[in-house]
Amino acid sequence: MTTLRDRMHETVDSTHTDLATLVERSRRQGTTLRRRRRLAAAGSAVAVLAVVGAGAIAAGGLLPGGGATPVAGDGGGQHHAKAVDKPAGKAHVAHKTPAGTETTPADGRLTAAALYAAVTDVVPGTGSEFAGQSPSGGWPDTFGEFAFTPADGAGAGRVGVNIQDAQILASEGVGPREGFVCLDWMRECQVVDQPDGSLLRTYAERSEAAGGGTGIRLVAERLTPGGVRVVASAANGFEGPSNQWDIRRPDAVLSIAQLADVVSQAWWGFELPADLADVPSYREIPSS
Repeated sequence: MTTLRDRMHETVDSTHTDLATLVERSRRQGTTLRRRRRLAAAGSAVAVLAVVGAGAIAAGGLLPGGGATPVAGDGGGQHHAKAVDKPAGKAHVAHKTPAGTETTPADGRLTAAALYAAVTDVVPGTGSEFAGQSPSGGWPDTFGEFAFTPADGAGAGRVGVNIQDAQILASEGVGPREGFVCLDWMRECQVVDQPDGSLLRTYAERSEAAGGGTGIRLVAERLTPGGVRVVASAANGFEGPSNQWDIRRPDAVLSIAQLADVVSQAWWGFELPADLADVPSYREIPSS
């Protein structure tokens, strides 16, 4: 199966447009962007991107790295929010990969396993329907997702993560960090400077489901100093084509604060710890 991203890369191979952004914009205009939590969360301010997020967004005080002034309460804006005060609640502690930990080039399965480890580190629950995509076409990007059932008993929802080269956010005259801002379609969006030099962007997306109800996705996206983009999302069910949703619960399976903790794992990159526990089952999403 050729993904939308693959088709777009073939069409505009001579440029470096954020294709994930184009996919999301198309989806928002009524085209069928299915599942895959392409987690193409928000692209540069010039080339628009996205991947979901929605639900009861936590206030800035819950975000890692300090409280932040909201960049956009109900929309976007091309501004950064700077960390200002110490956050209330649980202090954020970056997860460290022990020195000397053996790593291996990431593929879809290992990315899904890393996501499962990161999610269950902050939220008790079980996973199923593990899937992912490995690097292809010269791009180092990987993707992983699974159906997550939290121990709260409120129902399951999809979680996913994209690991990308940050240059996918660059456009003519605008670098990845300069373009890492809130866009007008991002709800409750914030961009926060982190102590390690990374940037954290969080936002929500809600859509009226074709069969009634509201599909919710929350997104946390981290741009690392080393040029890696990590985008994680969580939903309140499972999205299908043409805005069909199988809504399982009133809110997303992870909160914004929990997603921020997930993307703050120190191991994220194009190589991942080799000793991560394997997932019980796995489906590779083919690139062609």
